[in-house]
Amino acid sequence: MEYEIYHQPTRYASEDSDSEFEEETSTEYEPPIVHFIPSKQGSKLQARVMIIGVCGGGNVFLASVNGKKLLGTMLLPETDLKGNTFSQEALTPVSDKNCFFYTLESDPSVIVVPCNYNVNDDRCFIWAKSLFQHVEAEWFVTVDVIILDVFTASSFITSNRLDEQTARYPPFVRLLQTSAANKTIDVPSYEAPNLACNLTAAILNHCEIRNIPAYALFSIQDSRHGKTITTYDTLEAYKSALSLLLPGTKLLTDFDQLQESRKVSPLYL
Repeated sequence: MEYEIYHQPTRYASEDSDSEFEEETSTEYEPPIVHFIPSKQGSKLQARVMIIGVCGGGNVFLASVNGKKLLGTMLLPETDLKGNTFSQEALTPVSDKNCFFYTLESDPSVIVVPCNYNVNDDRCFIWAKSLFQHVEAEWFVTVDVIILDVFTASSFITSNRLDEQTARYPPFVRLLQTSAANKTIDVPSYEAPNLACNLTAAILNHCEIRNIPAYALFSIQDSRHGKTITTYDTLEAYKSALSLLLPGTKLLTDFDQLQESRKVSPLYL
């Protein structure tokens, strides 16, 4: 009796279609470049509170804070620095694509990090990881992380009809926090199905996994002619919420200075 042998196809067999996947290579990015002033070289920044201003609104608020002292900078290798003034003054134009570390002269345990450039989605987690690799808690106490971000009225979803109407008239702020955050303030939650995105999501995820208390404040941005703009109300919402989160810390802000710098910034106040 004769038998015929049939070879069953297998996914591990070499086929033309497989070669397409073998040729694909993932893009590898270099980590962010972090550089501190000489007195801080070779050490981590110690902080009790770290406030991160995400590009789009939070960075503008931190630019208005007076009494800051420069500690260092963090840049992405792929960031285009063309057109930067490379100013290291406290009032750095928000149009400059930089991310400086500052400490408050009135309270050195508070670090502020205004990020003046957008971070691509595939770079957010490495950006957040690099940030926390260079900052540690002061006196072995957990660092409280505060993130300042924005949202637009058109993207805000709520089951409360009154909130939906109120959101169109700033100041309007919402709070999203990690499970380790133990402070209770009178600010409504950033309710589902609204999502934290991009850099804010990466920082919150990093803090949640490592049991770090983190608070994300979302202030509403106005829009004119299809473009989002930062107004006094956007900044005032941050200021009122921060006064509740940090009752013992004075943030001296000067929004008028930002209005004067409008010629070098896409800021409308």
